[in-house]
Amino acid sequence: MCAVASWALRPADRRLPKARLGPPETRPRAWAVPVGLLAVLYALSFLTLPAAEAMTHEWAVELGWISE
Repeated sequence: MCAVASWALRPADRRLPKARLGPPETRPRAWAVPVGLLAVLYALSFLTLPAAEAMTHEWAVELGWISE
């Protein structure tokens, strides 16, 4: 909300002359990198989540938050 208010209330002399968005890119190559990165991060999360769950479970038991 603060960022939107700051943007909307900015004085005209502090605005960029042509700060308009252009048409979105629809080329397949423009989507390849974000989709590939998303797939890699998704696979990485499946590989690391079981280890993180075991580690945080041990911490919770040590801190007395839960019992085994």
